[in-house]
Amino acid sequence: MEEFGDYRRHDRKGKTQCGFQA
Repeated sequence: MEEFGDYRRHDRKGKTQCGFQA
């Protein structure tokens, strides 16, 4: 589940790499 860690890192910038927002 590395996607969750990546998406959380991008969440700080306001963009999600995976495509789903938290």
